[in-house]
Amino acid sequence: DVYKFMNSQLSFIAPFIIALILMCLIHIDGKPMMDVKQEFKNVPWGPMFMIAIAMFLGSVIQNKDAGLVDTLSAAAAPLFSGMSPVLFVGIISLLCIILTQFTSNTLCLMLAGSVAIALMGGGAITGVHGGAMSLALGIAASCGFATAPGSAPAAILAGQGWIDSKYQMKMGFISAFAFWIMSLVAYVAAAAIY
Repeated sequence: DVYKFMNSQLSFIAPFIIALILMCLIHIDGKPMMDVKQEFKNVPWGPMFMIAIAMFLGSVIQNKDAGLVDTLSAAAAPLFSGMSPVLFVGIISLLCIILTQFTSNTLCLMLAGSVAIALMGGGAITGVHGGAMSLALGIAASCGFATAPGSAPAAILAGQGWIDSKYQMKMGFISAFAFWIMSLVAYVAAAAIY
């Protein structure tokens, strides 16, 4: 039963849990390799909770029993019916790029992906290649350049004072626009190949 639980529920985090336990049990010079009480103080809980909440929202959005897929699809159908898949991916990618400038890349990817999948699953948009869209959204979510919360490199640039924040925002959005074009090209190429 433990193996089944570890394999189904904790498959990708089980090695980390085991390493954590071992680091607490193994002592060097009379002290554990890791003091859990001390290390928990150093954990950035804000991003952890943000990602957990985004995963929860994504799950709720995609859950057929919750009714949000049907409601979202019914509300969005007039906007997206007959829309080209490339335009749909362009809109979702652009929203993802704008959001990722101000919050977690992972959060943006999960929310944009959840909404897009719900719209596709509910029939509001048809003909979108799911794998190619995932590639486009991955590219879009990875370009948080304009503001410090967008990514670690952007935060380093902003925090070190190497560049002016207005210049960073200007160049960040120009770069993000280039990545948006790249995400659309990647979508079209991936959809054609696969």
